[in-house]
Amino acid sequence: MSQEHNSPQFSQVDYTTLKQQFSDMLLAPDSPVANEAAFKRDRESYFDLLEQRKKTQEQITLLKSETKNVSEAENAAKEAESQLQVKRKQLLELATTLGKTAFKGLQSGDIADDLRFNPRKELESRIEALRRQKDSVTSENPAGVLEQTALKAKQLKLTGQIKAEEFRIKTVNQELGKALLSAKAEETVRCSETEKVLEKINRLRERIAKAKDKHQKSELNYKNTQERAAEQLGVDSVSTAISLQAELKQKESELRSIEIQIEDLQDEVAVKALDYEWLRDNPALKEILERLTQLKKESTPRKISVWPLAAVVITGHLFASFGSEPLNLSHFGILVLYLATGLGGLGLLAYYKPDLVAGERRYKSLLLLFSYSIISVICILLFQELAEYALNNWSDRQKWARGRLILFDLPRIFLVAVGTAYQDTFSIMQGTGVPESFSVYFRNHMLSIGLCEELIKLSPALIAFAAHTGSWRSRSQEFNSRLVYLAMIGGLAFGLGEAVYYHFTMYAPMQVGWGLYAIRFLSLVTIHAVWAGISGWILAHVTGGWIRSAFTTAAHGWGPVGGCLLIAATVGVSDVLHTSHNLSNDPLWMLTWDVISLVIFAWLIRCSNVSQLVPDQARRLWRRGFSTAEIAAVAASMKNRVVEDIDNSPQANTVTQTTTEVSEATPNASSEPELWNPNAAGFWSLLLTPIFGAWLHAKNWTNLNETERSKKSFKWVYGSIGVVVLTLILPDLISNLAFGALLVAWWMKSGNEQYKYVKENHPDYQKKKWGTPLSIAGLTVIGVFILFGALELDRIESQKEEILVGQWAEEFVANADELSITSAETGHQLSRMSMKGVAIYSNDRKSRHEFEWLRSGKAADGSRFRYILQITLIGQWSFDGENLTEYVDKLKIIPADNATKIAFERSSKGLENLKKLYTDRPFSYAVNIISSDQLEFVDQDTGIIKQLRRLHGE
Repeated sequence: MSQEHNSPQFSQVDYTTLKQQFSDMLLAPDSPVANEAAFKRDRESYFDLLEQRKKTQEQITLLKSETKNVSEAENAAKEAESQLQVKRKQLLELATTLGKTAFKGLQSGDIADDLRFNPRKELESRIEALRRQKDSVTSENPAGVLEQTALKAKQLKLTGQIKAEEFRIKTVNQELGKALLSAKAEETVRCSETEKVLEKINRLRERIAKAKDKHQKSELNYKNTQERAAEQLGVDSVSTAISLQAELKQKESELRSIEIQIEDLQDEVAVKALDYEWLRDNPALKEILERLTQLKKESTPRKISVWPLAAVVITGHLFASFGSEPLNLSHFGILVLYLATGLGGLGLLAYYKPDLVAGERRYKSLLLLFSYSIISVICILLFQELAEYALNNWSDRQKWARGRLILFDLPRIFLVAVGTAYQDTFSIMQGTGVPESFSVYFRNHMLSIGLCEELIKLSPALIAFAAHTGSWRSRSQEFNSRLVYLAMIGGLAFGLGEAVYYHFTMYAPMQVGWGLYAIRFLSLVTIHAVWAGISGWILAHVTGGWIRSAFTTAAHGWGPVGGCLLIAATVGVSDVLHTSHNLSNDPLWMLTWDVISLVIFAWLIRCSNVSQLVPDQARRLWRRGFSTAEIAAVAASMKNRVVEDIDNSPQANTVTQTTTEVSEATPNASSEPELWNPNAAGFWSLLLTPIFGAWLHAKNWTNLNETERSKKSFKWVYGSIGVVVLTLILPDLISNLAFGALLVAWWMKSGNEQYKYVKENHPDYQKKKWGTPLSIAGLTVIGVFILFGALELDRIESQKEEILVGQWAEEFVANADELSITSAETGHQLSRMSMKGVAIYSNDRKSRHEFEWLRSGKAADGSRFRYILQITLIGQWSFDGENLTEYVDKLKIIPADNATKIAFERSSKGLENLKKLYTDRPFSYAVNIISSDQLEFVDQDTGIIKQLRRLHGE
């Protein structure tokens, strides 16, 4: 057996090629398994198929040769016949001229009369008779008008008859000429009139004779070729080249069928061999089997379940339908929701990408997630401002930008286009604009919200992509997975930051229901990560190489422009999904597009390369053609696969196993322990407290197998935490002294001990990277700052709200000089309005107002009116220290006297309008704090000032 199969070339081929090589080895005549019973039937079938293929190929070769010969002979015979018919047609075209000239010769007496001339002579006689009759009629000269009219009609009739007969002359001449040519009697009419046409006829006669001879020879050759083809093919007769071509197509179809059977058999043999463990003991097959097994594992789409993501998305949509009660989250509450959503999102990513969330990377992921949730929102807001500025200031090309097309003008055009798209899209979404058409609105949304947000989400993956060195083709699967993971982190972070941004800018001021928070923090955060994951997969597996080529091989001129367009194309699928999702606020519409997005994401994420997108069965069907039974079988197979995918999740132990194999294959070259620099840990503690240094020292002691010393360092960690917490409640001077004393005491008692120990015993220790501990420390610091910031904001807000909490006496009086209101419906002019009552603001942001409302003035007829109403308002309130907003949930209005009751019974619209005044919109007041017991509310719509006085113990 050839030894080339055991060469290192196995590592340079893909799974399909190597599987083909492996099956060729197993089915070769000198195969290592030639004597194995497990492969006996397969090998026999394989050799039978090879023999069938050989015979069919020979038949096809013979058929092609004979088809060519018969086709050429057939075409030659047809061509000869065609030329003969052309010559005969040319001869018949001279028949009219021959008949015409022959009749002239007869008339001149140069030709003897013949029976063939009778039709022509008769026609000439009729024409002469009609002409004489016309001449005789013309000579008549009647006197009466009626007689003249009849004569004229007779003349016209005769003229028409003459014309009709003259039209027949050509036809009769042609018939005469044909009769002469058919009888080959043209020489009998030779005279001076027919001399020229007879010369032409004689030349054509010679050509026809030659064409006829050629035709006879080609027909004979065609018949002989058919007989030879029948003899070669072993059949009784061959009719035409078309029949041979049909037979050739049939044989080619049989050959394709045989080749497909051979490919299927080769594939089945290779797959079956992979399941036989005893084959791995064969030295000739061991190497290729190991490599093939590895490639199969890498090329087989992973089994994943889309249900975790779908459950989160659908749950958010379900809650959105029921959660109308305002949530009223405090700053600390939104912080908890923010952290819980972020950690839950990372949990979902860990489910789909366990290899990229395990170990040290989880801390970097947390840091990236929470930091980019802030950065991404800032970036999108800044970009929107830049696009708006470009629209307002750069719509026309600047003079100084001439000659700088790529550097300035193309970005300017892009920013102006995005700014225009943003402007149109926002106006439509806010209800102030009308879309020009669906296609224009869809395009503008894609160019503005869709494109910009999807690019922002893809940015972490693009940064890692740009930092990649080396050949793009040699990149690892881990790097591809990392790009997808970073893109999903970017999407998760953006969705999280956007949700918090909407809380502070819309949801909290508008007191929206908790259902909207559910769909924003559950469904939309998740779906943002899904869209970004789709873009990340396309970047890693489709457009990445083209983008690198555009920015590297074409680094000048239009190369970067092409690269930017390719980056935009990378987010194209996500952009379409995002835009389609935002076209309507209908819950069913949004859920439908979310499900479509999840299906596409699950379809992509299970594949580690583009070729896996199409199942092997579908590719095989496409290659061989389709049949109903095969399509049904593949559909059933794919259905079963979907069911398996739903019930299975990715196995993290695959990654662990791979990592273990790599670790075993590449043991550490040095026996020195891996440590963080003890001295550097001490310096970092100046900034990050001794908690950080003591923790790293404890980890170092563990790696040095010094258990007791590690426990001692952990005690310093716990003690330092206690001291740091204590410094938070101590005065600043004492806190600084305590922190300094802690730092010095830790270094002198514990830190310096490790520094000396490592210096004396392990000076050549392996240095551990600082990414993980600094990421953890950074997350901790950011978390502490955010936590205390939220608590401080809640404390400040609580202090502001405490000013309002309590029971207040409220009143206002507006006189004629402040009121100049005339009702458009009744014509009543309001001259005085006042209210007096009690307002209660509770800690749960509920409010209750009970007051007497008086209105007086002059009616349209000049009479005076005076209305008194008892009004009760129950609602909610929010206060930011300067502005108070109140929403009315319940309203009760009762006339306080008979006159008011009668007046409102007469005018029901008046009472309805008054109710709308309180319920249709929130009330906004500017609050002036005169003292802790006295406030002043200025209505921001009317300017009316309401005085409030705190009620103590009343």
